[in-house]
Amino acid sequence: MKIDISDKISLLFDKIDGNNRYYVFVGFLVFVFLLDYFFLMSPQLASLRKINPEIRAIVDEINQTKGNMQKLDEYRKNLEQLSEKFDEANLRVKSRTEIPSILEHIASVASKTGVKIDQIMPDTLDQELLTENSQRKYYDLPIYMEARSGYHDLGRFLNSLTEDNISLRVGAFTIIATSDTRYHLVKLTFKATVFEDILP
Repeated sequence: MKIDISDKISLLFDKIDGNNRYYVFVGFLVFVFLLDYFFLMSPQLASLRKINPEIRAIVDEINQTKGNMQKLDEYRKNLEQLSEKFDEANLRVKSRTEIPSILEHIASVASKTGVKIDQIMPDTLDQELLTENSQRKYYDLPIYMEARSGYHDLGRFLNSLTEDNISLRVGAFTIIATSDTRYHLVKLTFKATVFEDILP
């Protein structure tokens, strides 16, 4: 007659007296827990540890995306401002064909501010290529000017030119005293930004 395992365990428990039974039962539970931990839970925890950095990376990406979405309106405003500045800059840059109108504009401002121009001429040979793209080339074109003016009139003249819608910058200039105390001889170089369309 065969005795099964449960009968053997109950016989062993009968042999253990009183309080020792609780210790054996607790030891048995600890043994079962350790078996469960090392054979079932440990591989799962190892998998979770491997996945944890990936989860953190995904959470960081989500947070970054949320931050970028919140800044989207700010980016749009910046883009609009840059577009306006770009359009304004494009309005100020004139075509090479408009060089006569640039000279005429300088002469008109000089006349209004009391500056008497003796000579004004662009130097296309000394122009400098600034940049180019598939449609246009942009140049810095020197414009040499000799004039007679008082200090205050010269200041008003230069100030008026910088406020206009033509891209003009003042380069080198010299002021030479003359026998007429009202006027000084002014030699001035402007840099006008102009473009030239590239023919296909």
